[in-house]
Order: sequence, then C-alpha cells, then structure tokens
Amino acid sequence: MNTKGVNFQPSERGQFSTAVDTAERPDFRSLFGKCGTIKYQGDTTTMSPLPLPGLPSWSTAYRLTVRRADGARGPDGAGIIGFCRGLLVSVVFTQLPGGDISPNDTNALVTLFNDQVAKLQAI
Repeated sequence: MNTKGVNFQPSERGQFSTAVDTAERPDFRSLFGKCGTIKYQGDTTTMSPLPLPGLPSWSTAYRLTVRRADGARGPDGAGIIGFCRGLLVSVVFTQLPGGDISPNDTNALVTLFNDQVAKLQAI
C-alpha cells in the first residue's frame, strides 16, 4: 500500500490526517500543485515544497501553513516524506502558532529522516 498524498488539519482537540492510497509510487512534489491546499471549517491548510540540502533524491521536504478562518496563524510546520525499501518514511515538525521555522528545526528534520532511512537500509 502506497500513500498518494498526506495533509493535516488541526482542530480544537487534535489533528486530522488525510491519506489517499494507490498502487503506484507517487511523485509527491507534483501533488503540491494539485492537492496542496485543504479548506476545512473555514481554516486553510497548505503544503508547499521546502528545499532542504542533504536529503535523498527520492524524498520530498515540505512546509505546512495553517490559516484560521479569522486570519490568525495556526500550528505551522514542516516535514519530509519518501519511500525507502517499500515503506513510507515521514518526519514532521509542528511549531507553536505564530512561530517561525529555524535552520535548527530543518537540520533536525533532515537528521531524523536520514537516521531512520539508514536504519531501514541496514536491515
């Protein structure tokens, strides 16, 4: 089972995840323009490409922004997704509302992703 797209939608009690399964490996980068924005209960969640050095070519880094119905910023974040040995590897950083993502945050994401990939490749 392969995941075609992943989007997150926060609510008052938690966070919803949406995934579409498909038989082929998707090109996550191409999906940003097709289904990178979700509107739910007045809030708008958008995923866009995030260029990060040091990642495998088959992975995709993204920025997640949330805008509330009243225009306020929600819990933004960033993540990296990709398939390694047939498994979907995903790391996500969710920042506090109103914060900015720092180079330390993105460096930690790259390290976490690459460490997980190394574990899978060692099996």
